[in-house]
Amino acid sequence: PGASPTPGASPTPGASPTPGASPTPGASPTPGASPTPGASPTPGASPTPTLAPTAPLRSIRFLHVGIDGLTAATPTPRTITFASEGPGDVTATLFPTSAGDVKFCLYAGSQPAAHDCRTSSHAILTGSTTAAGNTRWHVSMIGVDQGTSPSADVKLEFRTNSPRVTVDGFRFQGTTFADYNGIAAQFKAGAGDVHVNGNWDGAARPWRAAIVNSDSGENAGSASGTGNSLALAATLSQGIFRLTVQNTEEIADQEVFLHAVISWP
Repeated sequence: PGASPTPGASPTPGASPTPGASPTPGASPTPGASPTPGASPTPGASPTPTLAPTAPLRSIRFLHVGIDGLTAATPTPRTITFASEGPGDVTATLFPTSAGDVKFCLYAGSQPAAHDCRTSSHAILTGSTTAAGNTRWHVSMIGVDQGTSPSADVKLEFRTNSPRVTVDGFRFQGTTFADYNGIAAQFKAGAGDVHVNGNWDGAARPWRAAIVNSDSGENAGSASGTGNSLALAATLSQGIFRLTVQNTEEIADQEVFLHAVISWP
């Protein structure tokens, strides 16, 4: 009989597959740094509060003020001094001159700075104060041109309960020189007393001071005399009044300068 067949070799089983390496998990993401909050804004400095005025607005207008030019024998500034009361503005107005320019100043203190003055034939100057008490102000004017001696109205506006102004360097030359002969001024008054006092150097001079109601022309008070000083006192009702202070001689024989104080209700 034929030989028994040799059985085929038992198949060698394939090697068990090696499992793939376990995947390495990705690194946990590092969280971003917490944002630094912006610095808190620094608040701006608190504004200084504006103080409300505590006194009523008053005014006086000097009429036809004769102003020395450079050709005057002794060029002398016209000066007006007054005090404002409490916080607020003050204003000085030089109305158009009759001829030529004027150095016009408004200042607090003893001397004006450059920014306190304007050289012009017409100017408006303003000052301001936050002081609770009184502030002393000065207005000065003098011509700057050769060959001219201008005249002009000058108006002051300031806050006070008791208006009072002092004039210095106003010429007192006699009736021939109307714009260079004392004071002409207009103001609004309440009911009460007005007082005018003045003096000058040199010889005795005849004088007259008077105040009239600008609307009715009624005489509210007058005084006259001869000497080196003058005084006028009168009781006013409410209204607008015009004050004049004059040297009643025709021409003074020398330069005369008036110092005077005016107070009104």
